[in-house]
Amino acid sequence: MHMRDGCDGGSSDSSDNESEEQASEEVSDGFAHKWLIAFRELAGPHLGDNDVSEGELFELFFNEEIIALFVRETNRYADQLKDAKRDRARLWSRVDLWKPVTTEEMGAFLALLLLMGRTRRSSYNLYWSPDKLLEMPGFCEVMARDRFLSILSFFHLVDNTTAKPRDNPEYDKAFKLRPFLDLLLHLWQKFFHPQKEVAVDESMIAFKGPTNLMQNMPKKPHKWGLKAWGLADSRTGYLWNWQLYMGKENKAVPEGTGLAHCVVNSLVEPLYHKGHIVHMDHFFSSSPLFQELFKNETGACGTITPNRQGVPEKIKNAKPQPGQPAITKKYQNILYLSWYDKRAVNLATTVHSTETFRKTVHSKYHPEHQCVIEKPCAIEAHTRHMMTFCNALVIWKALRGTWRNAEAFRLKIAHHILDPYQTGPLRRGVRKTENPPTRLNMHEHYPGINPKRLATGKPSSPDCVVCSDREKKRHQTQYVRKKCNVPMCLFPCYERYHTLVNFKLECTP
Repeated sequence: MHMRDGCDGGSSDSSDNESEEQASEEVSDGFAHKWLIAFRELAGPHLGDNDVSEGELFELFFNEEIIALFVRETNRYADQLKDAKRDRARLWSRVDLWKPVTTEEMGAFLALLLLMGRTRRSSYNLYWSPDKLLEMPGFCEVMARDRFLSILSFFHLVDNTTAKPRDNPEYDKAFKLRPFLDLLLHLWQKFFHPQKEVAVDESMIAFKGPTNLMQNMPKKPHKWGLKAWGLADSRTGYLWNWQLYMGKENKAVPEGTGLAHCVVNSLVEPLYHKGHIVHMDHFFSSSPLFQELFKNETGACGTITPNRQGVPEKIKNAKPQPGQPAITKKYQNILYLSWYDKRAVNLATTVHSTETFRKTVHSKYHPEHQCVIEKPCAIEAHTRHMMTFCNALVIWKALRGTWRNAEAFRLKIAHHILDPYQTGPLRRGVRKTENPPTRLNMHEHYPGINPKRLATGKPSSPDCVVCSDREKKRHQTQYVRKKCNVPMCLFPCYERYHTLVNFKLECTP
């Protein structure tokens, strides 16, 4: 056992709240893996051209093929819905007014979704609020609210008619997402190769919609949503492999293993025989899994539940105490450790030794609120190698050598997507809203019947200011806005006139 030099001192059960003298990159990983083949992979970004902007990095993952998928399937779904409803579609409904979305519009739609993540509001309507205290002129200039909501309503990733029935052996619960996920996962793995150390963990995707994949994880920040498994590069957090949890009944688990065993095996399999080391938590760790990774020339390290199958009795019965050395046992190529941190920590590893180091930590029970403890290098290494982050931002860090603020990075991407859209033919006639029309700022927006009468005494029916166009199709109405007698149809023209800068609409039957 090797001991690093350090100041003498007592021990404490509080080792996670570290001082300025906390363990850093120079702390030994305590490796003991002569059996493991040398790691010779060219790790990091694989772009070909490293001189790329933020937007170009984003387009590596949302490329033309993926945007084309969005456009094709969204238009297909809208057409299918229109055909299904035929004459039953309500006049002026989104189905009735649908126009095929273009590639440029889809890019603008995605950019607005990115920006919504930076400026969160309680409803989509508030992003297009006419109130001068809430308005967001940029959103109004990019796309009309009704058009955004229309694209959102019909947004699709797959042709519904190709779905397999539930009793079919090839039925896929993630059918609605599968084409997109397969394309995206291929791109993740194409443009980056992980370092020697990787981590497997589970995560929760916050979601409240109706789905049979809904899970509850009380200890996660988001309690309800979709559960997923991921394999990430430990040094950068780049997400390299990913799976959505399909439920226990989705796939038969081989005898003698378990769901967690199968998850890790499927995530790590593309990295077998390359010298990687996989870190995981106690949910995944098991002796059979570590032995399988060992046979495939892949190291493993993770916290483990003492009562798991294959754990030595010495570790099962271990009762480590604060300030005492770790209890260790080597059995079948696996080193087991039990050590007291803030609580008992049990670890299994195929790549580490019993080496320790001295670490200065904060403690309210010692002079100057600091003490020095002896911590196993294996536990410190495992703690440092469990993390995650955004892939495009990770590549930016790898190329530039410095982190970029995530919010600024998101904004750069949105500008990159919107630049060609805002200067293209789709945005002709857009007016800026720095000084919005009076009709958008006043509150006396009450409808009424036109008080004017014709010479014959009949009610006057002037052209609607929103949907009437004498050169194409004239539409007359008896309804007006009381304050100024502006004629407009009650629906949908009245709402468009008071919420949109570009309120004109082509009249349809």
